[in-house]
Amino acid sequence: MSIKIEKDFLVSSDENKGAYNKTVDGSTFTINQNLSIPADARNIKIEISKMLVWNNFFNIKEGENNKFYIYGPKTNDEYKLFEISIYSGIYDLNTLLNDILLELQLQDAKQEPQAIFSMEPDTATGKINFILNYDNMYIEMRSWNTFHKILGLEEKQYIIPQNKTSAYQFLGDNFAQFNSIEYILLHSNITDKGLELNGQTYNIIGQILPDVKSGSLIIYQPISPLKIECDNLKGNSINNITFWITDQDNNLLDTNKENYSMLLKLTYEKNLVYGID
Repeated sequence: MSIKIEKDFLVSSDENKGAYNKTVDGSTFTINQNLSIPADARNIKIEISKMLVWNNFFNIKEGENNKFYIYGPKTNDEYKLFEISIYSGIYDLNTLLNDILLELQLQDAKQEPQAIFSMEPDTATGKINFILNYDNMYIEMRSWNTFHKILGLEEKQYIIPQNKTSAYQFLGDNFAQFNSIEYILLHSNITDKGLELNGQTYNIIGQILPDVKSGSLIIYQPISPLKIECDNLKGNSINNITFWITDQDNNLLDTNKENYSMLLKLTYEKNLVYGID
């Protein structure tokens, strides 16, 4: 006869609650958690009963992808290459356009009879329509630190054809990617295998969808939690566990100083020993 053992425990990346070895980006941390699994244990599983994580993942970051370069006229009709720098943050098309236009104005870009540049969504294609309002303009995206992927552009120069004398419009090459996080992956060394991703193992113990708007709290509470094998714990005792979160491409996620937490359940079966269990 066998019995099922269950152990629930809370985990938080908050250093005030005991987390340590926390990385600067907040993605990775370690906790002290004593777990002792008997040698006759079977079907050792870990599952996420609940997880709380803020959807606060910037799509533009200074020093990574916060530049935009555009060549056009100043208020005196002289042409120059404007270098636009955007602060780190979570941007949609409107907020990004507003910041670009404000920076152009501060750099004395031509404003009358219209601003030199605009962009608008093309809902039918999921791309962005770019509008250059004066002759001889171009957008320069060949620098490593531009946000071309967010706009659906390639790393190249977009030049107005010479035969165009009025406002020139063109569609981006690719879909706009303002929501760069498709899903969040929670990893832990509590398992040496985890959920497979395209046939590879990365210690994944859960997949969380960012199903709330930016800046809101994601509350992940699955009806049928994934049960991840932890056979490596059989007959072992561990004193600390490390956790980390990544995006769908296995890139560590910057939590922007927000903590995340989980309610985990460890289960296993063992033979019933009368007088002991």
